[in-house]
Amino acid sequence: MDAAVLEWLDNWANRAGFALGRTRLETFGKFGDLLTESNRKFNLTAIADEWEIAAKHFADSLCLAAHVRELRTLWDAGESGGASAARGAAALLDVGAGGGFPGIPLKILLGGALSVTLLDSVGKKAAFMNEAAAALGLCGCAALHARAEDAARRAEMRERFRFVTARALAPLPVLLEYCLPCVVPGGMFIAMKGRRENAERELAQSRKALALLGGRLLRVTEYELEANFPGVTSAENTADAANTADAVDAADAANGASIASDANVARAASLAPENSKGSEFSRTLILIEKAARTPAQYPRRAGTAAKAPL
Repeated sequence: MDAAVLEWLDNWANRAGFALGRTRLETFGKFGDLLTESNRKFNLTAIADEWEIAAKHFADSLCLAAHVRELRTLWDAGESGGASAARGAAALLDVGAGGGFPGIPLKILLGGALSVTLLDSVGKKAAFMNEAAAALGLCGCAALHARAEDAARRAEMRERFRFVTARALAPLPVLLEYCLPCVVPGGMFIAMKGRRENAERELAQSRKALALLGGRLLRVTEYELEANFPGVTSAENTADAANTADAVDAADAANGASIASDANVARAASLAPENSKGSEFSRTLILIEKAARTPAQYPRRAGTAAKAPL
């Protein structure tokens, strides 16, 4: 990746409270190169521009560590030489990881404090993620080729992960059936969504799924994407970010009816410039606690959750 792109990412991370350092930046640069090269051979991501990869994939993935205090604690403990390493790495499952987001950027950031499993139903994408993890020297990071419904029935996957994430994959009731069975009781499912109003609609339609699957809403956190890239006009940035927010919501809706909540919304500190704030830049994290064990009959047979959400 171009040095200017990596400098932008480094500055963004500093504003978010993360000192990446040379080694992490070099790893992000190498990952970006691998992603761009492989994307020419088959469709890993619709985002191909280096600046957009840095913002919409790398920075957006790292926003989980910036805005989810339970993940932020892993960074703080690691940087202070805390005792978290002695307790072993926290396990994270990234469902529908695609090109490796958010799992690989989080692994680059948190290193040995986080063990990452990347799950995707497309074999070529799983193969790319394994190749990338090996090329980047990421120990404790591996991809699995399987459908989420099938993976959640495996003994080594069921109720094994402290964190489970999913980004732009499906409406929330569907995601809950895919993901909550893999969360350890007391752990957390983090759904990465687009605009707040759409996320709230999905939450309202998820009450039955939460009750059946053992989930409890912890909180909803909204943040703003960084939108200003060198060499791009403000109008182009605004339109581009709006399209990206629409794409996140459309990707969810494409897998089922769009789904909302009576939850309190905690607005996280914005990492975007003041003049870029607005719904077109909004991202929303829905944090669900695994409050009870998921009944054995869930998830249902592959394809059922998407066709007939709980």
